[in-house]
Amino acid sequence: MMVEREVAINASVMNLFGDISTYYVTTWGINRLVEIIQEAGYGGLELHPLRLPIHQLLSGSVSEKDKNSVESLHQSFHGPRNLTELWNRLKEESPSIQARILVQHLLLWPAGNLDILIQVQKVLGRRLPVVLYPLPANDPQIPNLPFSEKLIQPNPAMMEELGVKTIDELLQIMNRRGYTGFCLDLHHFRLEGKSGATLGPWRETLPEVLEHTKEIHISAGRIDFKGEENVLIELKDLLDNTRRTDLSLMLIAVRDLGWDGLMVTEVPASAIKALVSRENPSSRILKEEDWIKFHEKIVDGVSDLLSRGR
Repeated sequence: MMVEREVAINASVMNLFGDISTYYVTTWGINRLVEIIQEAGYGGLELHPLRLPIHQLLSGSVSEKDKNSVESLHQSFHGPRNLTELWNRLKEESPSIQARILVQHLLLWPAGNLDILIQVQKVLGRRLPVVLYPLPANDPQIPNLPFSEKLIQPNPAMMEELGVKTIDELLQIMNRRGYTGFCLDLHHFRLEGKSGATLGPWRETLPEVLEHTKEIHISAGRIDFKGEENVLIELKDLLDNTRRTDLSLMLIAVRDLGWDGLMVTEVPASAIKALVSRENPSSRILKEEDWIKFHEKIVDGVSDLLSRGR
């Protein structure tokens, strides 16, 4: 029996993307995005700089209800800042990767354009936390960014890029460069860097990282990374609330350590599509009702794991 929820859980807007069969959602305005996410049981939205919703916000054509549903922001993962950089990037890639880069360019403002998120925050009328991707070199604009929190995601690949080996060293860089805390991604946190570096066993590292964490990404089903079957098992564990995988055990540990901050799910639509296809092999499109059904279970499963009553 599910217990009463005690923790508000938000959804990344990117939960609706990640599979070619869901790109019909590119025609949705922010009101539709908010409606679907709230129908699945989420309290609010973490907004990436998608072009259509951003244009709607900046043009003043969004209701106060939908504005109030945006509770955090996320810098774009899309890199090329202009058409010249885009062309140079495309020349280096295979046709399939080229298609993905072009879709990202059409959907998202480039990663370097943080002014867009600043403008969005002004329209929303309140300061919000933002998740950022730190550059290897010092970025002088970071200390002056007007967000309530400027968060980075600790993971071995980023630490390799920054040239640090421990959480303490990362904290020193974070503080020196103007970042204010961590956004802990429960998937990236456990990955290996290119050199094989890790952050060590999560049971040992988690308490230290949580002391400086303002937001947690419940990142499940990341089949865009290697190990598809393993990450789908973790997602299925959340759906069935069987508490057998590291992801579920990490959430229980977060609860037991008394952490209380912003929770955001990041589950690519491709993972939901993979599970739907197992149940119905003839299904070629991830329908709204399937997405909602699975995310209702995710919200219930996560809420139960985080409940102080269990």
